[in-house]
Amino acid sequence: MRPQNNENEMDFPTLEKRLSTVSEFSGFQPHPAVRPLEPNGALRDAANPSNGADDSASYPGPLALSLIVLGICLSVFIISLDRNIITTAIPEITADFRSHDAIGWYGSAYLLTASAFQPLYGRIYMAFTTKSTFLVALGVFQIGSVVVAACPSSDVLIVGRAIQGLGSAGLLTGSFVVATHSVRLQQRPILFAVVGILYGVGALCGPLLGGAMTDTIGWRWCFWINLPIGAVTFLTVLLCFKNKTQQFGVARPSFARRIVRLDWIGSCILLGAMAMLFLALQYSEERFAWSSARCIGLLSGFGATTVIFILWVTWRGETSLIPPRIVKQRTVAASCGAAFLIYGALLIHSYYLPVWFQAIKGTSAVTSGVNMIPYMAANAIFSLMAGIFVSKNGRFAPPSIVGCAIGTIGSGLLATMDENTPTSRWVGFQVLISAGLGMAIQQGFSAVQAMLPLEEVPIGTAAVVASQSLGGAIFVSVGNTLLQDHLLNENTAGTIPGVNVRAVFELGATQFRNVVPPESLPALVTLYNESLKGVFIAAVPLCGMAFVCSCFMEWKSIKRQEPSRNKDDGNEVV
Repeated sequence: MRPQNNENEMDFPTLEKRLSTVSEFSGFQPHPAVRPLEPNGALRDAANPSNGADDSASYPGPLALSLIVLGICLSVFIISLDRNIITTAIPEITADFRSHDAIGWYGSAYLLTASAFQPLYGRIYMAFTTKSTFLVALGVFQIGSVVVAACPSSDVLIVGRAIQGLGSAGLLTGSFVVATHSVRLQQRPILFAVVGILYGVGALCGPLLGGAMTDTIGWRWCFWINLPIGAVTFLTVLLCFKNKTQQFGVARPSFARRIVRLDWIGSCILLGAMAMLFLALQYSEERFAWSSARCIGLLSGFGATTVIFILWVTWRGETSLIPPRIVKQRTVAASCGAAFLIYGALLIHSYYLPVWFQAIKGTSAVTSGVNMIPYMAANAIFSLMAGIFVSKNGRFAPPSIVGCAIGTIGSGLLATMDENTPTSRWVGFQVLISAGLGMAIQQGFSAVQAMLPLEEVPIGTAAVVASQSLGGAIFVSVGNTLLQDHLLNENTAGTIPGVNVRAVFELGATQFRNVVPPESLPALVTLYNESLKGVFIAAVPLCGMAFVCSCFMEWKSIKRQEPSRNKDDGNEVV
């Protein structure tokens, strides 16, 4: 029998009245629970409400779709490439600029802006056309790439990385939004899987390309390479992707009103809070004690500003950067927490494993990139396998729980490595930990798809991406702080007679072997290894806490439960 008081039968006047606040702001689609059902009982596709036999005209044809897929895959590829290619180039960059103290900022500046502006992009994609927002974000990313590639100093490089992060904040979410409007609902999991593969390919190629370019044509080409790839993406999306027409007869406000109604105040508060946090982390790396007035003041300011941001979001409600009811949803909150912790552990490994290979094993930048292939390959393969599992089974919680458990074990094993560790062990440790994190890292996006109405998926996706970026930014800096605290500690640095450990540290991991006396080299390598162990150990509790967060995810399925129709009486069976 048909259930009584079915919300799906709500008339459009009532629908528009309920959604008046959010529709006035952005004009987005109504909640799936109040979208009309198709005759067969299936949810109507919000990207194309007709969803009937003649709906193919509203989607791109085979050639256009192929080019769009190429474009969004390349956009995800350059994001992943840019985040990973720098890992093997960092030692050469620090040696070039003699800026080893800034190693944390090369990653943190990028991730700071990426995390701070990600929630704003979620709103921008709802308020403005998908194509224009995506192309503007791509343009900003390309400008940042030029700044980094042509930088004359370490400070300019950090500014360029921040600009890149600002652009990348809109690219990843935008890629999923473009994909959503390019294929039918039933085909999107396949397209999302393809996009995920390209992200894994970028992660795999990044360290290898970074090492090869650094050792041959120079580290600056790690960023020049973004320009031709981004140009192809720009042209394919510009020429082939068409914005969906607005549905349900809800008129959007003018361009100026939409600009004004974006939560700029909330964005500024969030950026200020993040800036104070990262300054405190950076100052701690520069040998200011955590108990110093400077660090205490910045951390206090971060805490106070965070409270202000929470109050502001609560007061502004539905039109805030992230509506409170979304982050209060249990699975969304657990997904954001797990993403924050998992990506923090992942970035610790990605940034400091190449340093370990170059400092402890004495490899070149390109060889350290080759040595990272097991880590990146396992991450890509198991991420895809987990995606296939979720697509077939529908459950996103099991891969996240199991993956975090495996990642915790692998992180602990990684911290046992030393200069005598054989190849079989460091390869096996990399595969184990990366397989676990690869299984878990994408499940937050599946959870958002399952738990949020379609029109709010951009906000949920932005929240998960922001959590990932924030976790990476914080723990890359924390890793550098831990490295310096042990390596430059007076009680440890003074154990090597005749060696200025601080001067050696500032030379970078690739150069110190050339200036340290041979008789002092073994002791220095041992000290460096013990310092890096402390960094790797930090990833263990991160994976463990991510496991706890994953356990709080609801045991829900991403599959749509479609009511079947009784052929005898025509009634739907629910």
